[in-house]
Amino acid sequence: MSFPSPSEAPVAFLDHLKALNLDLGLEIFTYYQTQPSEASDGQLDEARARSWCGGMDMLLGKLCQLEKSQPEHQALLSVIGELGAQQITDIDEQLTEQKKADTTAKEKREEEEHFQIDQVRLASEWAEQERAERVHKLDAERAAFELAKRELALKEKAFQDVQKSLVGDNDNDGDGNKDEDKNDDEGSKSA
Repeated sequence: MSFPSPSEAPVAFLDHLKALNLDLGLEIFTYYQTQPSEASDGQLDEARARSWCGGMDMLLGKLCQLEKSQPEHQALLSVIGELGAQQITDIDEQLTEQKKADTTAKEKREEEEHFQIDQVRLASEWAEQERAERVHKLDAERAAFELAKRELALKEKAFQDVQKSLVGDNDNDGDGNKDEDKNDDEGSKSA
């Protein structure tokens, strides 16, 4: 006995089931048509999909008993059973792929987060190294400045000491009278 294709003519297939009074077949095919659809993000709601698969599995269990009691509709009931079983398999595969994709996306996000953390850490380390180098350079410049300052102070003191010794030599010609020598020089100029 031939019957309409459930995938090509679902309405005619339903009418055929009604005409044969195959209520369970009708219930299973109607339930089949309510299979969960993908959300706008292209993913199934896992809880809803699992619930649907559980309901279909229960109906397919009842279908096995119906097939035994109505062998004349064996081919028709087999098609319904294959549709339901195939849809359960397809949903399970889609959920498995979805879970893999979610896991991969999560791992990628974690890698990106670790990368960002590493970048921040490296930038912080680099900034700290730069700061330490600047501090070291400033300390070295400060030490060089202090050394130059001390050297200048020593040279200035040496210069002052030389000046004092030169001034002291001019003032001391042996008699210890600076003023007398000056007066003698002034007196000879006026004379």
